[in-house]
Amino acid sequence: MDADYYAVLEISPEASAEQIQRAFKAQILRWHPDVNPTQKAAAEARTRQIIEAHEVLKDAVSRAQYDRYIRARPAPARDRGVRRQGAPTRTAAAGSHSEWTESPHYARAAATAEKQSKLSLNRILETLWVGQPPLTKDEYGFWDMLSIGCGGWIALCSVVMLFTGVLTIPGGLCLLMVWGALHRDDRFVGLQRLLLGMLLVFTGVLMLLGLVLAVFNS
Repeated sequence: MDADYYAVLEISPEASAEQIQRAFKAQILRWHPDVNPTQKAAAEARTRQIIEAHEVLKDAVSRAQYDRYIRARPAPARDRGVRRQGAPTRTAAAGSHSEWTESPHYARAAATAEKQSKLSLNRILETLWVGQPPLTKDEYGFWDMLSIGCGGWIALCSVVMLFTGVLTIPGGLCLLMVWGALHRDDRFVGLQRLLLGMLLVFTGVLMLLGLVLAVFNS
C-alpha cells in the first residue's frame, strides 16, 4: 500500500514502541466496523490499514525497511521543499518501492491485516491485551448460536463419514463445511463459540427427546 503508516496511526516517525501500541489501540477503537456499523465497508478498509501499519511499525526490522522505502518515495508536490518535522529524509540511496512491496515484512503485515480485520473488536483486543474486558456486546444472539451449533454438528458428521467411509463425501466439500462452521458473514466465529453452539444444540436435542419419551410413556 502507498499510505503513510505513521499518518495512519497518527504518530511521529520517532514514536516509541509504547506510543505505537497506544496509537494502534486508539485507532482500532475509533475505526473498527463493530463501532461503525453504518459505514462498514469504509471501516473495514480503514481497519486493514491500521492493522497493517501496526504490524510493520511494531517490529524494528520491518520498520527500518519501511523507513528506507519512505525515504525513497517521491515527495508529493505540495510537500516538496518542505519536510515534515521528524520525517525521514528522502534520498536516492534509500530502498525502492519494489524492495518494500516484495519484502516478506510487507507480505506478512498485509496477510495479518486481511485476517485480523475480520475479527471482532473484542477478539482483537483480547489478542493484544490479555485480560482486556469486552468493549462491545456480543454480536451473536441465541438463534445465531443455534445456527452456528447446527453448522458445527453438520461439519463434524461430514468429517466422521469421510474417515469412516459410511458415505462417500468429497474431501473438498468436507473442508468447505468445516470452513462454513467456523465462519459467519465472512467472520471467524471462534472455536469457543462454535463449541458452545454445538453444546446448545446437543442440550436442546436431549431435552426434546426427553419430552417426546415422557409423552409416549404417559
